[in-house]
Amino acid sequence: MKLWHVIGLAAFLFSNMGYASDKSDKSDNESNNGKASVWNLAKDVGASSNQISFNQNANGVWFFMQSATLAQTESSYSFLPRYCGGLGSLSSPCVDNGIDGLLCWYSNDPDIDNHWLPVVEFNATATTQFPKTITWPAQTLAMHPAPDKLAIVGWRSPVSGKIDVTGSFSDFDANCGNGVLWFINQGNKTLDSGNLPNGGKQSFNLAKVKINPGEVLYFIVDPKDGDHFCDTTGLDLTITASGN
Repeated sequence: MKLWHVIGLAAFLFSNMGYASDKSDKSDNESNNGKASVWNLAKDVGASSNQISFNQNANGVWFFMQSATLAQTESSYSFLPRYCGGLGSLSSPCVDNGIDGLLCWYSNDPDIDNHWLPVVEFNATATTQFPKTITWPAQTLAMHPAPDKLAIVGWRSPVSGKIDVTGSFSDFDANCGNGVLWFINQGNKTLDSGNLPNGGKQSFNLAKVKINPGEVLYFIVDPKDGDHFCDTTGLDLTITASGN
């Protein structure tokens, strides 16, 4: 990624949507003594409580986003603008599920079926939940695209050097649909991808990915052929700084 693009993206992430960052925020797992630094998506989001709803930023690195179209164009990505912390809030995917402790970051624009998509969701409860036809394990994050927009989790690198990226995409709703497509992009470059079948799970393991501060990895869920039904997809993700 060119320097001007890195600078432009950093400005977008922290200024375009009016959110502020705190440079002192660090992952609970980060070490300052030359040891590996680790960012775990579920742990970081779970530990951030409502912080992420205010500044779209958990521990300085995580962002929940959507695309303007199904094209994977970094400049078209924007923050999911709405947040629901569970029951008692305005109508949202979480309230419709009727289960307290399901957190949502979601679109401003309901579709024809009144679905607020794309959405990124977190099961903050201590047990597996079963909203509608979904099987959703405790303390896990899920994503659901719109028929014409991608669901995206972004990780903005605070480090320079190499990182290892491990985890999986899992279909949390095998009752209908045709599965999803998933991608891991560094900027606009695809590092890994897969065609996740209905009810399936696929792992990824990227070693020694070169990264610079401010560069962003995007973890993307595509509805596959525009069929977004039953596309709730779990993302398990750990990023480890592995040296220079």
